[in-house]
Amino acid sequence: MKTNRTNLFFLIVFLSFSLIQNLMCMRDKRIKNMTKIEPSQEYKKKKRSESIHDQVSEKILSDIVFNDSLDDSVLCDKYIFLNIDGFKESFKNELDLFRKNITKLIDNKNFKTAISLQEKDIYDQRSIYYGRLTQSKNLINSYSIGDIHASSLHLIKDLRKLKSLGVLTDKLELINLKNDNQQEMETYFINTGDIIDRGLNGAECIYLFMLLFNKNPNNVILLRGNHESFITSHNYGFSMEIGRYFSNIESNLFDEVIKYFKTLGKDINQDELDLNKSDLEKIMKLYFENSNYKNIISTLKLLPSTAFLIDKNKFTIQFSHGTIDTAFKLNKRNKKNAIKLQADKTFINDNYNKYIWGDSILDGDVDEKRNNSEGLSEKDIYQYMETNNINLFVCGHNHYSKNLNKYGFMYTTNNEGTKNIIRHIQFFGIYKYMPSIVNISFNKKININPIYIDTKEDLNIPSNPMPDFLRKNFKFNFLWWLKKQT
Repeated sequence: MKTNRTNLFFLIVFLSFSLIQNLMCMRDKRIKNMTKIEPSQEYKKKKRSESIHDQVSEKILSDIVFNDSLDDSVLCDKYIFLNIDGFKESFKNELDLFRKNITKLIDNKNFKTAISLQEKDIYDQRSIYYGRLTQSKNLINSYSIGDIHASSLHLIKDLRKLKSLGVLTDKLELINLKNDNQQEMETYFINTGDIIDRGLNGAECIYLFMLLFNKNPNNVILLRGNHESFITSHNYGFSMEIGRYFSNIESNLFDEVIKYFKTLGKDINQDELDLNKSDLEKIMKLYFENSNYKNIISTLKLLPSTAFLIDKNKFTIQFSHGTIDTAFKLNKRNKKNAIKLQADKTFINDNYNKYIWGDSILDGDVDEKRNNSEGLSEKDIYQYMETNNINLFVCGHNHYSKNLNKYGFMYTTNNEGTKNIIRHIQFFGIYKYMPSIVNISFNKKININPIYIDTKEDLNIPSNPMPDFLRKNFKFNFLWWLKKQT
């Protein structure tokens, strides 16, 4: 009996100690979080229930995004959000929520299993392979943009325009409108991929897209482009941006590259040449293995490859970054949000994914045959649309199309005038198209309304010169590094 009491006493002491320890840890975490930002200095007084994270996003929206007094040139500034105290922490919180919301929409058990497998091997060039299917009980009123490529100017100008049209609040909440017949039209916002690379503000663009999606998960559709992958985003500069932005990885990378190539013209021994190359590889690997970069790209790889938007009358729009797969058959009676694009595939090697890499060859375009995904002719795409009863197809990807106007917009129509294909590009770094949005609605007939947003013609939107320099002179990539891990 005495032994039992003794054991009970020690159990109570142990549990009490554990409880006190947990409470102290929780207190320390709260104190740590509270001391990151001084609200009295940076923000207006808020209710106790509102988080610092919410205050940061509100400040960005009010002071930058919807502050019309800011000159356009300011919206191009490098690290425009980094000057806001608490932005890094807010970005990470938004990324966590973004990942959870994407996973919720993927309601297929097979895909959820695939997500956990993908997380174990995030450098794998395979990604989960699915399309998003959205069916509205109303008429649809969609606004789409493509290929932002890290231009905060283009995205912010687009968001301001949507607000002026009355379909977006200054909190980034979408608003439904009514047509001339007083029928409600459900508002959707779609991005057809390539959020990052080429420009200097990839983090800002991702942050705004995440805010939009997290506030309107059922009505914001974000697709993968070919740049939302590890190899491409590393070779085109995003890993360097995030390394400097979030992890303070500083190096004179450009100077190191110049130094390396200067040695090529000297009479030096091979050992010295290998040493310079080795130093450069170490620097680049530092960016590639950065945890913040890995978390962002592994989340973007969860985005769908294509999307279908269907209204109450079965009017159907398909969106993708590149082109379509003619072997796919659309079932409009499918009630799932995430649909398989190929019966026997849950994963696909990114290099063979037509939706993100293939070209839609429109009106005399040249098929660039990027990676292992051959393009599709306009004729083949229209035949696919006829077979699947798709009214409109919207894509981006091909920046070199001769038919794009200065706003990065073009469209074609089939001979019967019943089907349309739209290409829309926002920013390329070299070809600096003006900001624009494509508005699509349907009421007995298709209404395609490109919305052009003028800005200064001579505005110098900065782009990242480093990736082009590396590709032309060094052809540097990390396939070698991936092979070493397997």
